[in-house]
Amino acid sequence: MTKQELRGQYLQKRQEAPPALLEQLSEAIAAHVLRYVKEQGVKAVMAYADVRNEPKTEKLIRALLRENVCVGLPKCGTKGKMEAFRLRDWDELTTGRYGILEPGGDEFLAPEGFGLVLVPGSCFGFDMNRLGYGGGYYDRYLPRCRNAVYAGVCYGFCMEETVPRDDFDIPMDFVFTEAGLVTAQFI
Repeated sequence: MTKQELRGQYLQKRQEAPPALLEQLSEAIAAHVLRYVKEQGVKAVMAYADVRNEPKTEKLIRALLRENVCVGLPKCGTKGKMEAFRLRDWDELTTGRYGILEPGGDEFLAPEGFGLVLVPGSCFGFDMNRLGYGGGYYDRYLPRCRNAVYAGVCYGFCMEETVPRDDFDIPMDFVFTEAGLVTAQFI
């Protein structure tokens, strides 16, 4: 199956899932992320504002902010360029490129300052490969996050045994699902 076909299959699965189920699964995922952040003493997290029925992040981000964790969200530019900017309050978000919510402020956060980067995608593999949306934004940005752990975020029903990977695709260190933290499983 091609990347495009696999992406379409999982976007359709998310679209067809009942909203109440997605909310429930998102809350479980958020609990696992929060536990990890507390246990590991993570001080700065790059998160994302959910779109396309991705795991919901509003409650998670609000909780991180209450815990005084520095939260960055991406702003997407042209030609696959992405930078992170500080979010101090969920209510300051504005609609940016591609209809994705992004911080309204301009407080730039250096990529090397993050301890954890939460990465969305259409699906992830148990081999820790990620299938994004085809723009390459995260694949260009992640190598700059030299001190961070890369964590995919997805529903368990969006995990695949293996995901096709090109040379420029950046694998995850692990993936958060509603079941917890998933690490590489080589079959």
